[in-house]
Amino acid sequence: MLTAMRMGLRKIFQRVSLVLAGLLANTTDLRAAIPAAPSDLIATFTSATSLTLSWADNSTDETEFDVYYRTSSTANFSLLAVRAANVTTLGVSGLPTGTPFQFIVVAFNDVPGGGGAATATLSVTTPGITSRAYQPTVVGQAFDVAVAASSSAGAPDSVTVTGTLPAGLAFDAAAQRIRGTPTQAGVFTVSMNANYAAFGTLAKTLTLRVILPPAPPLVTAQIPAQAMTATGAVVSLVLDNFFADPDTEQAVRFDTTKGIFDVALYATATPLTVSNFLNYANRGDYSNSVVHRAVTNFIVQGGGFKSANPNFTSIPTNSSPLNEPGIANLRGTIAMAKMAGNPNSATSQWFVNVADNTANLDNQNGGFTAFGRVCGNGLAVADAIAALPTTSYVVPVNGGATQFDDVPVDTTNAPPPALDFAKLVLVNSVTRIAPLSYRVTENLGPAITATVVGTNLLLTPSSALGGTNFVTIAATDLDGNSVTQAFAVVVTSAFSDWAQQNSLSGTNALVGGNVDGDRFVNAVEFALLGAPALNDGAAIAPRGSVVTVGAQRFLAATFKLRKVLGGFTVTLNAADAVASAPWTTVWTDADLAGAQVTQRTDGGDHWLLTVRDAQPLGAGATRRFLQVVVGAPR
Repeated sequence: MLTAMRMGLRKIFQRVSLVLAGLLANTTDLRAAIPAAPSDLIATFTSATSLTLSWADNSTDETEFDVYYRTSSTANFSLLAVRAANVTTLGVSGLPTGTPFQFIVVAFNDVPGGGGAATATLSVTTPGITSRAYQPTVVGQAFDVAVAASSSAGAPDSVTVTGTLPAGLAFDAAAQRIRGTPTQAGVFTVSMNANYAAFGTLAKTLTLRVILPPAPPLVTAQIPAQAMTATGAVVSLVLDNFFADPDTEQAVRFDTTKGIFDVALYATATPLTVSNFLNYANRGDYSNSVVHRAVTNFIVQGGGFKSANPNFTSIPTNSSPLNEPGIANLRGTIAMAKMAGNPNSATSQWFVNVADNTANLDNQNGGFTAFGRVCGNGLAVADAIAALPTTSYVVPVNGGATQFDDVPVDTTNAPPPALDFAKLVLVNSVTRIAPLSYRVTENLGPAITATVVGTNLLLTPSSALGGTNFVTIAATDLDGNSVTQAFAVVVTSAFSDWAQQNSLSGTNALVGGNVDGDRFVNAVEFALLGAPALNDGAAIAPRGSVVTVGAQRFLAATFKLRKVLGGFTVTLNAADAVASAPWTTVWTDADLAGAQVTQRTDGGDHWLLTVRDAQPLGAGATRRFLQVVVGAPR
């Protein structure tokens, strides 16, 4: 901490009173009461963090010397110390290294009507690295930053950089610059070192938060061909295992009364800030919150208050995370608001940069932490809010009146003089969303249905006959960019396995195929244990007979029946006439142990069955006919 002898409040009030008294009385010659200005103000460094100021006393009537300082040429001067008359030196200690200071010394005549005259401004920078401790860095974009050091107390002997820079960057010692094109994302810290003969090595940490630029999603792995069975379970594939959007690790959706916009979060580059923001979002703190500030060509801000007509209520805040500057506050980025003069004071309030604010916000108050970017065309929503008319309102907040400036009002007319809560811009919710969305763009084949549920792909068998489907999946990122990949789904069934075992392919493998040219197509050959390449129709044809059950005689059929039919059906139908009478189903393969099955012999992969008619044969001339029918699944 910068230390020196400070002027107390009593002294300041006394001075103001004396000057006012002199002006009111108008009895003093002001020119005579103003001492001659001191001159030759110099600073002599006694260490890297301390110096002695000295100046020439050119007056004989000063009552004191007032020493002022500031750390920016645009800031106001602050009083550092008061020195007695004729004292022309001041020791100052506790100065941060590598920091610019400006000093002036005022000779002051502390009498009624008195005044003061100042030295020229002295600008010095304490020894050490003067380069900023953070620099925006993006993969694939040229990077060229100087590593500068103060020479106010003499130039350093050398400037070095130690530590591991991201791949693609290197330190050019001759030019004292870090240069290159980074190829590696992440957070990297290195030490910038200025080596002085008088002060030793003075180090400053440089943090590079290297982010990836927006780019289309990637295929990270090929979706393997899927093998399923027609009667098997649904297969679920996690699509995030095969696609990725590297530039969007996590994402949230802002649902506002002016529209929806999505934000990609820089979780690796700014982990503390992202975690802090998500704590509020996950608790629902941003639901029904007010966008309380909008400045054209600057920012749109919210996250601090909820609407509770006729009041606002403050969103309860957590402890502040450490500031994580180093990502540029470009148009479209989202950052955390904080208190002036306190870099580590961010809590719940966020703002969207609707202009390039790098020159201002990257350098102000330790740098504002940009922790994400608005995706796709979502920035149009923030622009629409920023374009609304704004005004100031005094609103009760937690019991106390608070003035809000630049409040956007959702109206095409002039903002009303009294706050109309119905015209506030609200954030309905902020919710986590997946960086990628998926859809099935093609599913060729009858074997399966393909459905996307969230980030999972569900494959469901849709045909008992099986077959091969070709499925194409598209992954789309929040910017609207897509990438696709295709894969095959092979669904096997008892019939398709049988066809493969018998070397059937193409149309010969269809249920209606008939390779051997006998009277039975493949469906019948499959169900009744035929050989499709052999003319064995006579061998597999059901054989008719008459069986006696009790005192009644029944017409029956004897045939082989495959145990695993895989969706095929086999029925026994009966009729009184082949041509004219309707056929009636008297038995199905689901009834293997019923009363109509008079014989069932286990043949391993099949049953040898004798199945009778349901109606006995009459004593007269009435005739009965039986047929075995094989049905293929659809």
